[in-house]
Amino acid sequence: MPARLLTLLLFFAKHVAVLLLVFVATACAGTLVLRDREPLAFRCALGFALWGEALFALAAIGWLRPLPIALLFIAVMILGRFTPRSPAWLPITGAAIAIVIALHPPLAFDETLYHLPFVRSLAENGSLQFLAGLRFPVFPQLQELLCAPIYMLAGDAATHLVSLAEVIVTAALIAEWARRHAPTAASLAAALFLSSPIVIHLGTILYVDAALTLFIAAGFYAIDTDSRLAGLFFGAACSVKYLGGFFAVAALLIVIVMRRREALLFAVTTAAAALPTTLWLIFTTGNPLFPFATSLFGANEWMLPPTPRASFIDVLRVPWDATFARARMNAQPPVTPLLLILIVLVAIAATREWRSRIVMLVAIAYASVFAFLPRDTR
Repeated sequence: MPARLLTLLLFFAKHVAVLLLVFVATACAGTLVLRDREPLAFRCALGFALWGEALFALAAIGWLRPLPIALLFIAVMILGRFTPRSPAWLPITGAAIAIVIALHPPLAFDETLYHLPFVRSLAENGSLQFLAGLRFPVFPQLQELLCAPIYMLAGDAATHLVSLAEVIVTAALIAEWARRHAPTAASLAAALFLSSPIVIHLGTILYVDAALTLFIAAGFYAIDTDSRLAGLFFGAACSVKYLGGFFAVAALLIVIVMRRREALLFAVTTAAAALPTTLWLIFTTGNPLFPFATSLFGANEWMLPPTPRASFIDVLRVPWDATFARARMNAQPPVTPLLLILIVLVAIAATREWRSRIVMLVAIAYASVFAFLPRDTR
């Protein structure tokens, strides 16, 4: 066998093993808490959130090192044994073919600008750092914390596998969610998600959007059954990216309307999961939304120029621009050619079914917020 081919096969095999390791670690962590009460996809989603919070705790005390991480992994493996019995899980594993795309070198703009430097700093220092030389010296870093052990184990390209695993788990969770209400729609629901070019793009690079999507989807999934877990997921979303706060507020309003008695419990668990990152930002910069909200917390060297507010027509154009006029949306990959059709279908469903009305209301509210944000499909 030629040396180059052998090297390529070993490289590929190593990263397949790393991807499987991510699944096992998250499945065991989620099963440790839930046992077999929920589908495997949901337990994996919970595992991502729990690992993120645990790694934050290690970084906060300067112990984000290989030995403490390995000991924590071994303990989780022993205590959280799982059985992959979820019927929705098997079809979704086909999405792992995207590992071929994920193994390219880190070249995406934001990952080289600050995401990968955050991960490298965490791996080298074993703790959270204010990196003044970066475009953004601090941000919510739950996704980077999840990537740090993988970086230590297999290098920079392997960090893409965390995003890939999150996309696969999200697709499996969507299939389980669809099965609750229309069993025959499970595969279609997952396929609609995975067929989006921007989903595959964000699932094969070191950005935070795959984690944000996973935690928000899991949070809304859990609202029907467990407000505590829902709050944990939305708090984790806030620790990934500030935009998670919008969906946490939207979910709180839904809980108030649906199960008012559980609203306080939901709010407490959301705050508890978001608090470590928020406190760290406050102690480090004095601003929980650094470098934004300068009118409230004062100017800083890393503040962004004001974003021109989009017009009403600009907001209405977003579904079209996200697929067919991407130059207006920071040239991001398209969502799906079916986006406009899906919006019409949800609007029709909203006239008949209250859950669809909630989806429409959240989307309309976010479109209003989007008018004040940079025009970017992500």
